[in-house]
Amino acid sequence: MSKVEILQVGPYPELDKIPLDTAFIAHRYFEARDKATFLAKIGQNIRAIATRVKLGAHADMIAACPKLELISAIGVGDAG
Repeated sequence: MSKVEILQVGPYPELDKIPLDTAFIAHRYFEARDKATFLAKIGQNIRAIATRVKLGAHADMIAACPKLELISAIGVGDAG
């Protein structure tokens, strides 16, 4: 079975990045120069969005991922 493809909104420390890269195909949104083109290219395959509370997931991002099943936002404390 192939790995699930996820959209990684922002960077993570190595402690979190290594398990993500091991378990999933992580497409790094924050590294894309043209975000809209990037989402148009990979959005059909994305099943989860991995983000941080301060970054969130905007409506255009969600709309570009029709197979989206989960949005995971990590963070503690103040979201502002």
